[in-house]
Amino acid sequence: MASVLKVDEMQGVTTADQITVTVGSASMTLHNGVAKFHCSYESGGTTGGAGALQSGDLNVASVTDNGSGNFSPQFTNNFSSATYTVVGNFEIGQDSGAMRNAMTRSRATSNTKFLNYDQNGGLTESVMNHNMLAGFGDLA
Repeated sequence: MASVLKVDEMQGVTTADQITVTVGSASMTLHNGVAKFHCSYESGGTTGGAGALQSGDLNVASVTDNGSGNFSPQFTNNFSSATYTVVGNFEIGQDSGAMRNAMTRSRATSNTKFLNYDQNGGLTESVMNHNMLAGFGDLA
């Protein structure tokens, strides 16, 4: 029978936030591999309006609509520096054959700016139906 460990809190022996997880021969510090924020929000205004958070967000208080295809998630708990990593994706309703991409333009400890671009006929910020972001780094 497999064992089940139920705890409310874990701390490292030497340093409280240093808990190492080993799978096979690979080891990593637990907190380095865990997302410190993630969110899912609308930019097309189809469900709840532009910038409306969808269910299941983590460490995001709100999403600011800075203009067409330009949004800034506002963190509940800040990062310790602006060197965290952001990964993201988006959905589109129908593929028009346009080349589309997304990027982070700027990062601050309290928010990040995420842009959607449509490269048909030039690089222009454009609205995509649904955006999904996650961030990795150290919280303050």
